[in-house]
Amino acid sequence: MWNETLDQVPVRRLAAARRQTRQLVETASVLGHFDVRYAAVMMRLTVAELLPAVHEALAIGALVEDGRQLALTDHGRHPARLTGRPTFGWDSLTRAELRIARLAAEGLTNQQMADRLALSRHTVESHVRHVFRKLDIRSRVELTRLVMTHEPAVKGLGG
Repeated sequence: MWNETLDQVPVRRLAAARRQTRQLVETASVLGHFDVRYAAVMMRLTVAELLPAVHEALAIGALVEDGRQLALTDHGRHPARLTGRPTFGWDSLTRAELRIARLAAEGLTNQQMADRLALSRHTVESHVRHVFRKLDIRSRVELTRLVMTHEPAVKGLGG
């Protein structure tokens, strides 16, 4: 997976996605934009029933966050470059997400990070979810390995 170009990864992931996710991306590509309510109507589902497919489409790069809205990437084929920042991988992390990733890799809990950074626990949880999605990981152990790879001098990581 790490040897593939960024453009190839979402295509492969979309092919492996659940049928409902593929159908969602196809529906959105026909429309030329993403509207969850309209997609739900077209797919004969409720918005709540469609949310797992939306989350998977975000995770594989077929949809991206564009401010407070979701946007379809180039018909679900590769991540859009809305800000010039990659959509996935280490370089896609914002400063806030990098700070959270470093603290999580040091072993801090969400509440400890919130206290240290004067943020709400919910804000920290949101950043952690974004980091996990962008890095395509599912555990803090995986996160720690990535932080050690990209930033070996992070405090408390054997450096």
